[in-house]
Amino acid sequence: MLQLEEISSDEFVSHFIRDFFAPEYKGKKYLFGTNSLAADFSKELEIDGFVTTKSRKTEFLGKNVLTLEKVQAEDLVLICETSGAAAVKRLLSSCNFRYLDCFSFSKRTKSSVNVYHFSGWAEDIKQNFEKYQQIYEVLADEESKSVFYSLVNFKFSGDMRFLKSFENIEAAQYFEPFLNLPQKPAFADIGGFTGDTSLQFIERFPDYSAIFLFEPEPHFLKKAKESLKDFANISFIVKGLSDTAKTVKFTSKGLASRIDSNGETEIETATLDSFIGKDTKIDFIKMDIEGEESAVLRGAAQTIKKSRPALAICVYHKPDDFWKIPEQVLSISGGYSIYMRHYSEVSDETVMFFVPR
Repeated sequence: MLQLEEISSDEFVSHFIRDFFAPEYKGKKYLFGTNSLAADFSKELEIDGFVTTKSRKTEFLGKNVLTLEKVQAEDLVLICETSGAAAVKRLLSSCNFRYLDCFSFSKRTKSSVNVYHFSGWAEDIKQNFEKYQQIYEVLADEESKSVFYSLVNFKFSGDMRFLKSFENIEAAQYFEPFLNLPQKPAFADIGGFTGDTSLQFIERFPDYSAIFLFEPEPHFLKKAKESLKDFANISFIVKGLSDTAKTVKFTSKGLASRIDSNGETEIETATLDSFIGKDTKIDFIKMDIEGEESAVLRGAAQTIKKSRPALAICVYHKPDDFWKIPEQVLSISGGYSIYMRHYSEVSDETVMFFVPR
């Protein structure tokens, strides 16, 4: 049964936060990292500087940048990392100063800083808990339920102890044994980037029938073509997928590139249905498109109804993905078994799988 666990008050966390906000505290206060998250926290916190492991920077935002060996025992360090938070905590475990992750800090101080893939989750879980319970109950195996349970409680509480069973295993992402694909599957790689997932698909299914790789950024598509130049039956489509054909604003940030109304460039979008012919059967669809998954599903409804492919959909970009994505898929075509797997140590890389029964 899905439930939200009560987190007992943590004396260490309480004391860290109390001291970090105390003007009279004798130690110095630092942010670990010189990234955009650290910059955001620096706007609302009184700090003495920033800490990194190794850096050529000696200054960031007008304050000193120190390496770890210069931090004193009485100093406090707030970790401004999300996807790397667990690794940083391991790194700092041998240090004699106090440190705290940004999840615990943000949750308990009601910070206005938008902690990546975290803000808004607790509110959505509280408002739609019955929806979460319903999805939890229909998950196909105990591992899926365990993943779902741990992530819901982490997103609700900000307590990284709920993530202790997870590892960074992104190399295994998308290709699980329960997919039950045919020997010669056709694959739609939506968010193809540099072709890395398509290459993994080929390694696992060398007799594949076709690959449709969608990537809206020409320089990444060029890299994908180079990476996959020795393989046949691959269509490279320089478009983003959505629910309609249109021109949209776009922010280019590598793996985090996304459709964005404030974006600095523009891309063309199309629907998956417009590219998949009546005689083409798709066996497997993967989506990792920074929050546009729901729109792409709307534009792929006919393909899903016709082909009933296995689906691997990232569900960590929006607070309501855990329940809205499965509701949407099942409204398009029922008879799917739902699995969930998680491939990182923190809040990124959660994939929901839909396997036709």
